[in-house]
Amino acid sequence: MLNDLVDLASVSHSDIELGRQAILSLPKNWILENIEKSAEPLLKNGTDEEYRRLLELYIQIDRELTERLARTSFAA
Repeated sequence: MLNDLVDLASVSHSDIELGRQAILSLPKNWILENIEKSAEPLLKNGTDEEYRRLLELYIQIDRELTERLARTSFAA
């Protein structure tokens, strides 16, 4: 389920906000424990679009999570 929501939240389209809202409605600790695993396949071959959209989502979730993704995107 989270994989599908992360997929929806990572690409610009009309359902992006719906996907983000669904993710943000989950318990924060659970999101922090699971979201990076769900995002990993998208980021493996991700473009600027996926990184940008996930950064936008991560900003709403947690600062450290956001910083980890930002460091990863610079390393890629």
